[in-house]
Amino acid sequence: MPSRYRPIVFYVLWGSILAGLLVVTTVAVIFVQMRRSQITAEETDRLRSQAVQVATRLENSFARLQQLARTTATQLAMVSDSQSLTTTLSTLLISTDPGEVYGIGIWYEPYAYDPKQRLYQVYMRRPTLITREPSGNSLMRLEVNTDDDTYLKESWYQRARSSLGATFIPAYYEDGNLWLSVSYPIYDAAREFRGVARIDMIMPQIVGIVGQYDTTEEHQIYIVNDQKQLIAHAEQDALMAYAVQELGAGVSPLEVPQAVVQRYNQQDYPAPYLETAYPVSYVNWRVFVAGSGADPSRFPTLRSRSSPWC
Repeated sequence: MPSRYRPIVFYVLWGSILAGLLVVTTVAVIFVQMRRSQITAEETDRLRSQAVQVATRLENSFARLQQLARTTATQLAMVSDSQSLTTTLSTLLISTDPGEVYGIGIWYEPYAYDPKQRLYQVYMRRPTLITREPSGNSLMRLEVNTDDDTYLKESWYQRARSSLGATFIPAYYEDGNLWLSVSYPIYDAAREFRGVARIDMIMPQIVGIVGQYDTTEEHQIYIVNDQKQLIAHAEQDALMAYAVQELGAGVSPLEVPQAVVQRYNQQDYPAPYLETAYPVSYVNWRVFVAGSGADPSRFPTLRSRSSPWC
């Protein structure tokens, strides 16, 4: 072959090699991108499925709270003495799941319970959130108040007073705990308003429900309200410690915005960070499940998260 043709052959040869490498690289990039998209889609579906499960579990709990509020109001409407009132509240509370109900109470209108007694309110609660003991009544705590009339002006009481059915009270922070309550108006046989029955759930119970589903490092579950404020997180204590660093001491869960929760979650997951959400009926909450769209091999080994309710 004449020497003047060698450079042409050389360039053609190397051009073919480079073209082949380009094709291989392009195919590899497309494959990687398709694999990433597949992983992201599969993870998103998995996270959404988890969110649906948690939201459904909460909705079932809230449906039971609603029914309990109705039953309490119906039974207490026919009670006229303190012994029967105490027995009814105790029986109702013992019959409930300790993972769902913390306390049951009734707050009467002035002179509605006793014409000689202006105020009367009774509250039966659990002393512990760990377990239901067979001793039953010995674990229950009875609180009776005949002096404090502040409840008459509380929004939850006023809302129930003007309602004909169950009312879910937006989560509120009180006495170092986050509370979710369901109220129900009490009427006598003459349809005269007598007072309000209320069922309470508190934050450790909500966190316990979340903890039943948040058992591995592959995802984080948390709940926010319609104001994007924190209700509960599977790692509540660790999250609140992080929130204190960002927001300052004394911050309550309702003062933790969703953005802080997301920054906390992102510490555990390689990019891309993923979230899916599902609404919870009755209370205008949204269950979020966070995870990563990265290859699962980049995750640490599974771990077990414990909860007193699991």
